[in-house]
Amino acid sequence: MNIKIAGQSSRSNYRNTGSCSGAVIYNEHELWDIPSLFLQLGVKENDLSWFDMNGNVVSGEEVVDKIGRLTAHLGKDDAKFYCTMINPSDAEALAMGATIDEQIRNGKKFVFDVMDAYAQNFHREGIIDRHDLVAFAIPHVFKSEGKQQIHWHVIQARKDASNRYKLSPLTNHRNTSKGAVRGGFDRVAFDAECEQRFDRRYHFERRVEQSFDYLLAEKKGTAAEKDLQENRLAEQNLPALEASIMAAFARRRARKAREAAARAAQAQPKVQPVPQNPALQLPAGHYFVTPENWDKIKLPAGVRVEMHKNGLVVEQNVVGKEGIYLVEKKSGVYCYHPKGYALIFGKKATTKKETQKPKGPTLKPKGPTL
Repeated sequence: MNIKIAGQSSRSNYRNTGSCSGAVIYNEHELWDIPSLFLQLGVKENDLSWFDMNGNVVSGEEVVDKIGRLTAHLGKDDAKFYCTMINPSDAEALAMGATIDEQIRNGKKFVFDVMDAYAQNFHREGIIDRHDLVAFAIPHVFKSEGKQQIHWHVIQARKDASNRYKLSPLTNHRNTSKGAVRGGFDRVAFDAECEQRFDRRYHFERRVEQSFDYLLAEKKGTAAEKDLQENRLAEQNLPALEASIMAAFARRRARKAREAAARAAQAQPKVQPVPQNPALQLPAGHYFVTPENWDKIKLPAGVRVEMHKNGLVVEQNVVGKEGIYLVEKKSGVYCYHPKGYALIFGKKATTKKETQKPKGPTLKPKGPTL
């Protein structure tokens, strides 16, 4: 948030030792563009008009008239009014509203906050808030770097509403209680208070490095003040730093796990599943052992196990024989033999006596047939 208080225009468009009509005319130039721009944005003409500290729309002529009446005990060369410009950053403007129309309407409340802080900062008896001042504000919408931006111009009378006190925000006195000048104005306290009021009103989470206290310490602060703000910045960034460290540790653990898995894979024997041989015609009741069915196979007593290679039976009854083992893999468990044999479980083997036919003639039973 950038708040500037000036006595006269830096471009010599007006001086504050006479009438404020020049300042009013200069700050009304935004109204000239209404037909071509602001109606397209949904902004009403009254929203871009002057308003008093109660939020009522007033004309430029009324602004000039009311401020011009408060000149009691002011000399020819004394300031008759001051101008304040309230400039929110892009992020602060978005906190006021998502559209220019919302920012204009919601920003009016912050203008009141600024002028309340302005009145209280004089520390004068009877000057409590903006209602003890004579001030008027107008929004200014402009285009910068291809996007719409907004700020507010405020014209406040040098004298308070009672025409009793001279109020100068440019004085070098700060809350004095003795001498010719009483009260004074503390610009540092004023800027800090305005920032705090903005953050409270719009629930704005301001980063430390963007705060008024931090920027002031970096520019004009002592070593102790700079250290204090750096500590605030470190505390703000601590959660992000912790999250970054935890993420780094997580990535490190994941990398080590991948490396361990790769070393374990290299240490294991390279086992390739034995492909099914289409040329091998299995008799009924015979089947290959595969990763999908090996744990479902229950070997009955006397089952015959054949070891085949290239379609020929190489060995039989080799279950439990040295050199035949199971190897676990993620894709399953394979029956494996160092020579590349495929194991086939089959039905119970029949002996030679069971399959051989008896020799000699068949003897018929004696005696009559019943």
